[in-house]
Amino acid sequence: MKYFRLLPVLVLCMLVSCSNAEREADALFAQAETHSKKSEFGIANDLLTKAITLKPDHADALYALGNLHYNRSSLDTAIDLFRRSLAVKPNNFDCTNKLGNCYSRKDLFDSAIVAYQAAIKLRPDSVLCYNNLAAAFVSKGEIDKGLAEYQTVITKLMTLSPVYTKELLPDAYYNAANALARKKDYSNALLLYKQAIELKPSYPNTHYFMGLTYYKMGDIDQAVSSIERAVALQPDYRTALHDLGLLKNQKGDSAVGYNYLGLSASFSGEYENAIVHFNTSIAKNPSFVDPHYNAGLSYALSGQTQYAINAFEKAVALKPDYLDAHLNLQALYLKIHDDGKADVAARAAARIRALQAKK
Repeated sequence: MKYFRLLPVLVLCMLVSCSNAEREADALFAQAETHSKKSEFGIANDLLTKAITLKPDHADALYALGNLHYNRSSLDTAIDLFRRSLAVKPNNFDCTNKLGNCYSRKDLFDSAIVAYQAAIKLRPDSVLCYNNLAAAFVSKGEIDKGLAEYQTVITKLMTLSPVYTKELLPDAYYNAANALARKKDYSNALLLYKQAIELKPSYPNTHYFMGLTYYKMGDIDQAVSSIERAVALQPDYRTALHDLGLLKNQKGDSAVGYNYLGLSASFSGEYENAIVHFNTSIAKNPSFVDPHYNAGLSYALSGQTQYAINAFEKAVALKPDYLDAHLNLQALYLKIHDDGKADVAARAAARIRALQAKK
């Protein structure tokens, strides 16, 4: 019978041990948070792993470790950790929303929709969640449901301060316009693209996709104008450059068209393909200076120094005040140890800069 007297003592010891493990796990979690704030994510990862080893149901540590994996795109691990955290602490809005994001990024849209809907129940005023839910519906192919959620986003944003919505509202119009375009409702898509541009004229994607919508409606001139604006805002917009090249060729302006196709290839690192396009542009219009200069850049980037020099020399012959061409010639002449020509190019560049400074 004396053995039974030990039972309360053993239970007490177990409780003390559990309490100590929980306190140690909490301390490790707090340390990990400090290191995460300093961007010391490796140390934070190790501390959180230790915390979870001590207390496998530590909801905050599970979420924090899941978030580290989420940020480095280890999505399967993040999903596992987020789900374990939510099993203990189901009312964690950020964890629920990020679980939805993980599923979306893995194209598991049914699971993403369930997660976003759960997040909305936790925070019904979250514009972000409605936006994520709309995107998941559209990606799944349920366009009408997505549009309904985008309309909810727009309605909610319209009631908020313009200071808060100045970035979010044009994005909502843009996303809804893309959904309408997928539905082939081009007229209404254009209306929303225009509203997005009115609020945020500097976003190149809106101009580009509005251009595509014009193209699908058969308005080539407006398509070209919109995509040109996208390229003006983002000169290395490869897809826009490529499509603009095709449209220019379609309109009969093939010298400009092939130059755009060359730029698209060049920005993709496809220098040999770019050179072919630039030379085609030159053949169409030998006095068009842009493809000579652009060919020079592609030759230089692909290590074809003499061809690059020849192209830049042709560019400055056509346009004597072409500053960048003179500067590139100076660098290339120095590369081949032609100091005399390098000096001439340097003096030409200095003269052009002086003239520009006076304007």
